[in-house]
Amino acid sequence: MKDLEFKTLNMAIIVKSIQLESANQVLKWGVQDHTIWEWLGYTTEEFGEFAKAISEWDYRDGEAVDIIKEGIQTITLILKIIEMVNNKDSKKAVE
Repeated sequence: MKDLEFKTLNMAIIVKSIQLESANQVLKWGVQDHTIWEWLGYTTEEFGEFAKAISEWDYRDGEAVDIIKEGIQTITLILKIIEMVNNKDSKKAVE
């Protein structure tokens, strides 16, 4: 993810950051098709990195930007799960 200016963080910047992260993931790995359990595993791993960034920030003078970046990566994966479930559920409704 390219660093955005987080000093004036607001919802519009957060949403734009999530969109950029999603696009960067597609550029890096292509469109991914995983099972819901694989997505959950990847998301859990990212959430662990988010938790580590919080711990580093609170106990070891870590950087707030690391919390923001890890949070955006975690949110992006959660949204991929939601999108996948919604798409599969929509296909079931058409059948």
